[in-house]
Amino acid sequence: MPTEQETKNIRVAEITAALCLLLVVGAWFITSLDFASLVALVTALGAVIALYRRRIPGKEDILLISILVIVTGIGLYLIFGTDGCVNYKQGVITCEISDQRAAQLIYGRDVVLTENGITDNGDDAGVHVIMARPYQELEVNKFVILTQRLDPSSDCPGCAPFIDGALFTQIDDAWYLDVQQLGIAQAGFMDVSPETDLVEIGPDKYGYLYFYPGESDGLNYKDALLITQIGEGFGVILHDLVSLDNFQDCEPGTKTECWGYSSTINFIQGENPGFFDLLMSLDGTIALEDGSVVPISETKTYRFSHGENQYLELP
Repeated sequence: MPTEQETKNIRVAEITAALCLLLVVGAWFITSLDFASLVALVTALGAVIALYRRRIPGKEDILLISILVIVTGIGLYLIFGTDGCVNYKQGVITCEISDQRAAQLIYGRDVVLTENGITDNGDDAGVHVIMARPYQELEVNKFVILTQRLDPSSDCPGCAPFIDGALFTQIDDAWYLDVQQLGIAQAGFMDVSPETDLVEIGPDKYGYLYFYPGESDGLNYKDALLITQIGEGFGVILHDLVSLDNFQDCEPGTKTECWGYSSTINFIQGENPGFFDLLMSLDGTIALEDGSVVPISETKTYRFSHGENQYLELP
């Protein structure tokens, strides 16, 4: 039979453990604000009241204290151990945004960014970050992250990866998830990092420009891919070839004459008030059907079409 002092110590330990559990559930409710967390909060509060009102100690006291301590520890780890400032339910980052935290909101709290890509519980997730940077648009701070991802269920392991992305807007000290989209496009190669650039495509409007190199039928090529926010999602507003050459097969003094051209992309004010015109300037040489190589130097103009939601070449 426990002494009066031992009984008081047990009661204090029980109440303390129960209050810790209530604190954890309260933090869960504040960060989640969903029905399940509300039920858990009410249940935990009821447990504290029941323990406080129970005056007669029983044999289960030590077991009850141990369970409350273990549950409290697990709850603290789940809420705060994996970055407590990331609210997965509401899509909000309440501290300084980073590539890691943005990736967690897209792929889950267990993912970790490494030099070789994103891992999920230590396993390769088949995801690489290709752009992650802050910028300002219409005097509002934004942060974009785009990744390339292989679909593990795909029957085409050699196919181009999918591009996923998320866009955040800063309000006060918090970053809110505005756009999250998987499979924006399918382009590039997992083992080749694209050249990327943030470009102004209209009056205080920005897009994300990628250049994907590749090889096909003995030729080297490079594609340009331009992505921006369209409505409530992302859209590919340009996908075109910007360079081509046969440099990997031609050799001086052989029958195969070397040729190749490349392009530069610039944006200028045009007739569309919301989007600049896109100028693609080609320069170099190109092979004709008869095998002869001739110089090429031209500039193609593209204008954004709101009906098509993409840049179309002007005649």
